[in-house]
Amino acid sequence: MRRFAALLSFALLSGVLCFGKDIVIENDVMKLVLNENGWSESLICKADGREQLKKGCRLPLCNILQYRPYDNENFLMFPAKPMNFPSNRITRDGDTLRVEFRDTYDIAVISMNVRPQYISFTLERVDYRLEDFGVKRKTEIDEFALLQLPVLEKKHFGEWLNVSWDEKSAVCLLGILPETRIDAFPMGRGCRRMYAGAESAVMLEGVGAVLAVSDGKEGMLDAIDSVEKDFGMPRGVESRRSEQYGFSYYECRELTPENVGRHIEYARQGGFRQMVIYYTDFACTCGHYLFNDKYPGGIDDLKYVVSEMKKAGMTVGLHMHYCKVSTDDPYVCDGTPDPRFSAFRSFTLSSGLDSCSTTVYVGENPSGVRMEDGRRLIQIGSELISYESFSSVKPYCFKGCRRGVYNSAASDHSVYERFIQPDVDDWPRFIRIDQNCSIQDEIARNIANIYDSCGFEFLYFDGAEDVPNPYWYNVSRSQYKV
Repeated sequence: MRRFAALLSFALLSGVLCFGKDIVIENDVMKLVLNENGWSESLICKADGREQLKKGCRLPLCNILQYRPYDNENFLMFPAKPMNFPSNRITRDGDTLRVEFRDTYDIAVISMNVRPQYISFTLERVDYRLEDFGVKRKTEIDEFALLQLPVLEKKHFGEWLNVSWDEKSAVCLLGILPETRIDAFPMGRGCRRMYAGAESAVMLEGVGAVLAVSDGKEGMLDAIDSVEKDFGMPRGVESRRSEQYGFSYYECRELTPENVGRHIEYARQGGFRQMVIYYTDFACTCGHYLFNDKYPGGIDDLKYVVSEMKKAGMTVGLHMHYCKVSTDDPYVCDGTPDPRFSAFRSFTLSSGLDSCSTTVYVGENPSGVRMEDGRRLIQIGSELISYESFSSVKPYCFKGCRRGVYNSAASDHSVYERFIQPDVDDWPRFIRIDQNCSIQDEIARNIANIYDSCGFEFLYFDGAEDVPNPYWYNVSRSQYKV
């Protein structure tokens, strides 16, 4: 008996048996209970008193993912493959949570803002404990799970807002920035892992999410409306609750200042109360949106068309592409193609290239490059080059090259010069842009100038599928900015 007591005492002191204390966070509508050992114990909706989490599911509240072990001790012990480091200790100091992780020296500092309808969580920083011996660098974090909750399945689940609800209660885990990744994953046995996190390729410190609980669908819309106002987000709830939200629209084709009256009459006959103008009717290019010959007065002609629709009582929207440029736009064909296209692949010249050569030798195997008609394109400096084929055996090369396409100039290029294969769209008329640089801002301003000057009232974002990785971010970020 004494030996057992001694062993139990040792286990408790050493942390082998650790039951953990409760950390309670609550507001007017919910009570969230966290276990000191790193997981969520309970989430109660106060409206009906029901538990919202799967009991006994010790899902780590936070998690660090490294694409391979980076710590010098870990990568000597573990294979070079993705490795998770779950939270194993949580402490609270006022409105701050400090979270520690198994097998790492990281400490996440998470600030909370407890509001009547929701609780926000923001990753302020990740501290790193250095050992007393020697100097050790901070190890990388590739992905960080800010909140993970094992939410019980309900009758409905909405992927767009990451919300689960029925007639009695609703739970939502919503990002407050485009840089916050929101998702949900089935866990089986009537449970879903609701997730809010971050990726280092986008942003880690500063990402945030809100946890909202309500007594049902309308209560959740009230909570999300409050979040959108508090964080300066687009007013999605206001839009959803507007009378116009459910209206069908008449989308014009071959619209001109001369025939706008006929389009309005067709819309009236169909019972439509909204009309949408596709940019291809007035613009001959995508990117700069240069006006075509059917609009000789330029933006003044478009203003007239929009004003006629509004005089007829129509709500007028603009249908445009925002994440790519057409090959006849100045971004591509003004003689100096823009260097800010999205890159599908990158290469290195393995030998110098003169302006007449029809073979481009490269150091990398080009296997897997685009081979569809209109998509066989590479960009070396300010020159665009099309190719007919390639060699995937050494010496690697692109063959049958046409030099200086899209009005660019054929020129000499030095050995080891780096270049890209632009990410030509599924429709070869377009090239996708790098949304992480200033070209997306420029295109947003071009669209905003047309939108504001002409008095448009809503936007149709076309081409959201035509973005580079990470898809979850590039779709939401660009629309948020435009």
